Order: sequence, then C-alpha cells, then structure tokens
Amino acid sequence: MDIEQSPNNIHTLWVPNADTMREHLEHLFGGYLDGYHDGLIELGWTATTPDEDGRYPLRYASLYPTDQIEELVQKAISLNATEHCNVYIGAALRKPGTFPGGRASDSDFLALTCLYVDLDDDGATARARDRYHAAKPTKVVVTGKAPYPRAQAWWRLQEPIYDPIQSEAALKGMAQALGGDPVVTNPARVMRLAGSIAWPMKPGRVIEQTYIAPLKEPGQAEYDCNHLARLFPPVASVASNGINTGVSRETTVLGLPGKVIDGRDDYLLRTTEAILIELIGEAGRCPTGQELYDRVWPQYDRNVDPNKPRKREDYVSRKCSYTIRRFLEGKIRKLPDIATAIESYRAKRDNYRLAPEPPLVDPATGQPPAIKWLDMSNWDSVPVPTRKWAIRDRVPLNQVGLFSGEGGTGKSIIELMKNVAHVTGTDWLGSMPEQGGAFYLGAEDEAEEIHIRLAAIAKHARTTFKELIRLGLKVLPLLGEDSMLCVQTRGNHIETTPLYRQLYEAAGDLKPKNISIDTLSRAFGGDEINRVQVYAFAMHMQALAKVAQGSVTILSHPSLAGIASGSGISGSTAWHGAFRFRQYLKGIKEDDDGGEPDDLRQLEFKKNQYGPPERPIILRYVDGLFLPVNGASDPERLMREAKVDGLFVNLLRRFNARGDRVTHLVSSYNYYAPSLFAEEPEAKQQGIRKGELEDAMKRLMAVNRVLVEIFGKDSRRQSKLILTPGT
Repeated sequence: MDIEQSPNNIHTLWVPNADTMREHLEHLFGGYLDGYHDGLIELGWTATTPDEDGRYPLRYASLYPTDQIEELVQKAISLNATEHCNVYIGAALRKPGTFPGGRASDSDFLALTCLYVDLDDDGATARARDRYHAAKPTKVVVTGKAPYPRAQAWWRLQEPIYDPIQSEAALKGMAQALGGDPVVTNPARVMRLAGSIAWPMKPGRVIEQTYIAPLKEPGQAEYDCNHLARLFPPVASVASNGINTGVSRETTVLGLPGKVIDGRDDYLLRTTEAILIELIGEAGRCPTGQELYDRVWPQYDRNVDPNKPRKREDYVSRKCSYTIRRFLEGKIRKLPDIATAIESYRAKRDNYRLAPEPPLVDPATGQPPAIKWLDMSNWDSVPVPTRKWAIRDRVPLNQVGLFSGEGGTGKSIIELMKNVAHVTGTDWLGSMPEQGGAFYLGAEDEAEEIHIRLAAIAKHARTTFKELIRLGLKVLPLLGEDSMLCVQTRGNHIETTPLYRQLYEAAGDLKPKNISIDTLSRAFGGDEINRVQVYAFAMHMQALAKVAQGSVTILSHPSLAGIASGSGISGSTAWHGAFRFRQYLKGIKEDDDGGEPDDLRQLEFKKNQYGPPERPIILRYVDGLFLPVNGASDPERLMREAKVDGLFVNLLRRFNARGDRVTHLVSSYNYYAPSLFAEEPEAKQQGIRKGELEDAMKRLMAVNRVLVEIFGKDSRRQSKLILTPGT
C-alpha cells in the first residue's frame, strides 16, 4: 500500500500513543521539581499547510501547568492525528506569566529538569552509546529509524537547573562529548514528544511512530548536575547573553555574580527546601522551624541585596515554620517523609563516586593515545626564549606565589601597593612591575577600609581613583560573603566554585598582570596538611595565572610553628613546593621589657624559582604605606634604632601623663627630652645614651609621630613635646 497516497488510511494505521506521551512528560516534569511546580509546560506544533518554501513551520504553542499533563496529552493527540502536524514539548519549564499566544522565547526559561542530547545524524546514536559509558541516560526516545536511527537521550537531574546560561553550557558540553546536535541547546528549545507520529519533513524520511526504547542495563534514576559536568564539561556560549533567569544578581566590578536583586521569592523557596534536606540528612530527624530558620536566614541575608525590597526576618521565620508543617503533612512532592529526605541527602553526598571516569582512549584507534613528547629538534637553530616577568627577578609571569605573614603586619597594604604599581607602571619596593591591570579580592576587610588604604597609596603614587579605574585596577570586597574559590568535595577532591569560574572568565577577558587573593583561609576550603589537595589548589591557581597571562599572589597566615621556625608557612611543606615564588613579611619588635611593636617590617624572599637570591628588604610604616628604608642593608642597626624609637615614645607618654614638660630645644637644658630620658632606668638598663635618643627624636618628629606644642601667654611662650593622637 502506498500510504503517502492514501491519507484516509494513514489516520487508521498511525495513531498517537497516549501512554508513551504521558511517560515522557512524567519523566521530564513529574516528581520533585524543587519548588518549580508553578512552571508551565510548552506544547508546540507545526502548521498543516506549507509556506511558500514548501515547509511546515513550527509556529503554534499552548502552555499547561505541571498538574495538567492529561489535558496536554489529549490536545497533543488531537493535533498530531492531523497529517503534517508534528507535536513537540518544551525541554525546559517556562516561567509563570509567559505569553500564551505563541512560541516561548529564551527569556521565558524557568528551569531545566533533564539534560539531553539530540542524536539526529547518521551514526550519532551508536557514537553516543560508546561514549556515555556508565552515565547511562534515564530515558531514550527513538524519533525515527529510516533512513538511519535517530533518538533523544535524557538524563533526569536531582535538582533542576534554574540558570539558562548554565543550562545551555551544560547541553552544549553534552552535545560536543556525545556527538549530538550542538544547535539543539537553547533555553526555549522544543523536542519531539515521544508517542507522537513523526510526519516526514526532510528528504528520505518516512512516517514513523516515535517510542521510548527500553534500556537493557538501566543506569541511575537521577543524576547530580555537577557529576555530569565532570564527565561532559560544559561549553560556554556567547549566544546566552541577556537571558532572564527569574533570579537576577547584581554584577560586581569583575563581572562576577553578586547579590540577588530579583527573584527573591524563588531564591528563598529553593534555599529553604534545600537546607531542609541537608538538616534531615545530617541529623536523621525533622528540624524545628527555628533550626531551619537559623540556617536559612544567614544565607538569604548574605545573598540578597539589602537595598532592594526583600523578605524580612519575621517573614522568613514564618516561611520556615510553614515549610516544616508542609513536610510533616507530606505535602512536599518527592519529599514525603524523613526516609526519602535522608535518601536524597545521601544520594547527593555519594554521587561523586558512583560512576567511573571514561577511559582515556583514542577514538580513531580504540587504544590509549601515545605520549606526546616535547619536540626539541629545532632548538639548536632558534633563539633561546627570554624569561617573562610580572616583576623582574621577583615575580614570574604565568605563575602563582604565596605571600605570608602574621595578621596585622601589613600584607594587604603591600599587596595593594604592588597592584597600584602594576596599573600605573611605577616603582614597587625598588623594582619596576610590568604595567597592566590588577585584581584584588579582599575577604578580610570591608570596602571602607580598602578605600582608606588605597587613598594613601594613590596619594603617594600621585594618581586618582578615576585614573586607577581607567588603568584597570579592579577591587572585590568579600568580607562576610562566600569567598571560596576551591572547596573539598565529600570524596576529598578539590573542586572550583562558581566564584572561581567567574573570576577565571574575567581574568581571561581582562588579562590582569596580577591577581591578589586575600586571604588563603577564605579562598581554600580544603585540608592545609593534605599534600594532594594543596597541589590541586595550586594547579587551579596556576590555571588562573595562565589564562590571565600574569601572576597570582595568595596571601596567607603562617602557623605558630611557621612563625617559630621562620619558614612563614602553615600546614604541609607542599605550600613551599607548589608555588614558584614565596615571600614572608614579619615585624621587627622591641625587646621583652614591655615595649610595643615598632613601625618596621622585614620582607624576606623565601623562594624565587627563576630569579637570583635576594636579600631581605626593611620597610618602615609611613603615612599609611610601607616604604623601603634607605641604606637598609644593616637590619641590626635598624632594629637598634627601632628599639630606641620605641623607648622614646614610651618615656614621652609617661612624662606627658605626669604633667612633666620636655622639649626639643637644646637651650632648655633642664627640659631637654634626650637628656632627661637618658637618665631613666630603662635607658640605662639597655645602654641607650643621649645621642641615640636625640636621633630617635629627630626621626619621630620627621614622620609626625612626635609633635611640638606651643602654649602660654604671648610674653612667655613655651614649647613641649607631645605624641600624635593614636601613637
């Protein structure tokens, strides 16, 4: 029978399968939707009359709530029974309020519940089956067999993806890895509905019934998105710009996602239910409303823009209590009881080690690829490359280093000085940095403190904030926020965070000469004494340096043992081995007689993999900066001067407190400070003489730590020495 010439018989022989349609739709949109049950399912269909080019365009659509799958199926059957009317389903849920009069757009994306690949080319199904290995699809829809097999492969996710950019990147990554169609990945994409009649639209195709293929060896029922991302790395797409996710975040100066400024209700709902599962999994019982609130509010408060209208603490508290009540009443879908919640928690926890990584095989030969040795055959005839530096003989390009020092010694100031020197092309501690942009990520100080420090540095460099911005200085304050760049998984691996990935993109785009991470403890969520984890973290920082074509400097605090030994590190010795340059800043203190720490620091170059050994630099704190001390080749002399300066300050404070006047004038012998101070027991005990105290007075007056105050009547004006307030 020539079915193409007998339309009436076609309707008799080819009937849409309602049960298969329901199975497909339930797999995509049934069960646990993580708070997205108000999303809409798009049913699309083609015109039944051709356009001027002879095609049957896909131009019509209807939207259905997730609890109206049966109504959707009946509509699909009635449409699909008409010749040339193919029916399709939106791969992702559409946002509530999407315009119902036509096809949805990418901006209508709400959430993607399954990852998928469209295998429409000849041989694509076989190639995909050879490549996905243990990560078997959760559902396979056969869309045709003539002239060759075609299919859709679906992977149901444990939690939906609510970011359309992440969704498209994940789908493109799977298409690239499995040989699928990379175009069939945009957020508004529709896919042929299983159980429908596939009316031929391309040459060589015939009328076929689509169906769900049974899996001989089923894999997991659901997959963690991060696990699939490790197996099939996402591929970014420039076509995703401008999509509205429904949960919007502000953009930081580095182009990184900041606080939530829109979609606050959706964010609160997802956060509440996710933390509920975590609490049940950790404790084995349902938490109280207060316990849930204690975990939800800090995260909501930290991530939602306080300058935008948002839910207050009392509302969040009531929401947490309401969520607990819904859970106890069994009204949270796919989370009907404690056992299910615990199982969900454990599945997420254990998912990292469920499936093995694909074997390293050359697709062309089926064998492991040969080692690609470095080709040195032309090295005799080409010039030897010149080593590239971010700061000559101190900091190499494309490398990462460690800058350690006790808290309060001034690491952050010195690092900010270095970044300003990079962008302005000016001196840094006696060396000339390569000019270019610089990033500073500060997790220990708020924006106001960074402003104060940069103001002093800009004044010294004779520049302005406007100029620094123009030249490429980027500052990201992260105090009180999640500043982790790398974290430890439950399988004890080190993985990068979304913040790292955004920073990586910004570094690749802007190419800063230095990226400062302040500080290690706020950026590394692993075990400092685990050598494997330390080297893994260093590897990710190395990648950051290479994509920036600059340097990365990690600021850190030494352990007590590191301070005592003078090594300046904490944890494993891998912190020394993993980095190509390492610097250590330490204070030069008074003796143990009660004196205060002075204003001197010693910067030691503990490691310089590619440069010559360098002697320590002595720095003095002056007007908010640490500047090299002229003639600082004699640390012992400088330490002696610092000791005398400290004694002079302490004695002046004592005399001022007693109301005893001292002056800087030699002619006022009975009140001359150096003479009086030299007679004090502390000076005699330490062997400090009048001459040394005179030099100390001059130094302290030169940097305005000691001031001259004039007092008395005009006829009898007198002077006395006082300390600058705060000294």
